[in-house]
Amino acid sequence: MAADIMNLIMQAYSIMLYPVVTKIIFAIIILLLGLIIGRAAGKISQKMLHGIELNRLLRKILSTKNDFERGMSLLIEFAIYLVTIIWALQVFSFAKPLLYVLAIAFVVVVFLSIIIVARDFFPNALAGIVIRKRKAIAKGDKIKMKNLEGIVVEVMINAIKIETNDKDLLYIPNVTILEDGIEIVHTRNSKHF
Repeated sequence: MAADIMNLIMQAYSIMLYPVVTKIIFAIIILLLGLIIGRAAGKISQKMLHGIELNRLLRKILSTKNDFERGMSLLIEFAIYLVTIIWALQVFSFAKPLLYVLAIAFVVVVFLSIIIVARDFFPNALAGIVIRKRKAIAKGDKIKMKNLEGIVVEVMINAIKIETNDKDLLYIPNVTILEDGIEIVHTRNSKHF
């Protein structure tokens, strides 16, 4: 009698529980492999991007100090993590609904990012075009603005980079320059912009 009950429990386990446990183990293995591969791919891609000097090239073109190599490698790393999670969820047939939710979330994030960037970039870029067209500010000019004074280090499309008397580097958005006005101090004469 006890042997029959034990045999029945083992059959129930093999029919009902064994496939679930197998799926859980398989999903854990997928996740662990994905974490290892994602981490390795992130490190390798960062070294490859550093080898082609991506930071130096993009910093020169975009006049920014962002770490593009690290950002791109993180993007690759997290993309692999995302694919791994979706693959692990596919074991349980959860992947399709999750993909719909992620696709909608991605579109919303991209749309909001574009709106936020455009809100600041386009007015500053247009003001930068006006400043460049007037040729009012040039590298090496000493400028005064409210309680700020410094020497222009670089005139960029969206801002002017100045070095203050304290050797601090500041970025003044071009819109601020057009709205508030600045005084450009030259050695021969001074003018207002």
